[in-house]
Amino acid sequence: MTSDTSKPPSKKGTATKRGKTPGSGRKKGTPNKVTAEIRELAREHGPAAIQALAQLLMSADSDTARIAAAKELLDRGYGKATATQEISGPGGTPLQGPVLVMETVPGGSKSDYTDACKDT
Repeated sequence: MTSDTSKPPSKKGTATKRGKTPGSGRKKGTPNKVTAEIRELAREHGPAAIQALAQLLMSADSDTARIAAAKELLDRGYGKATATQEISGPGGTPLQGPVLVMETVPGGSKSDYTDACKDT
């Protein structure tokens, strides 16, 4: 039995320690086929779904159903609302953070700087 040791094994197509071959699989951002097919089928029914939501908005007996339909229509038409939060200090005053003031002193030395830092 002879073995050919003159040529190192090719790295192309060999698995890494985790078992995945480099460069294999779907590229980032590429949806899988099932997701793309389902999305396409759903989009075919989009106009009818919007019409049904509009009809619910106008004629549903339940306030909850009308509110849900309105919310869905607005989300589709204008995008989902973003939550905003205002943060303020006591009594609604603006928050004050630490303030660092640096000045350049002509002819100043490093010891002048360190002495000034000790004072604060």
